[in-house]
Amino acid sequence: MDMLKKVTDKAQGNAGQQSIAQKEDYGDKAFNYVDNKYMGNKLDDSKTEGYTDKIRETFEKQTGKNVPDKVSN
Repeated sequence: MDMLKKVTDKAQGNAGQQSIAQKEDYGDKAFNYVDNKYMGNKLDDSKTEGYTDKIRETFEKQTGKNVPDKVSN
């Protein structure tokens, strides 16, 4: 039974890692580049995702234009 639980937990962990990788769009990659290059990689991925989402929401609210999913999801 323990072996089944380990396999299930591992499968769920891999699925979570894949969804994070799929969520990283061009906006996230650009923000991560700036973070790595100029700020010494001080922010983790969950924070950068939140920042880029807030930037996208603010842009869409101010301009009334939608940002393509390829650029920011």
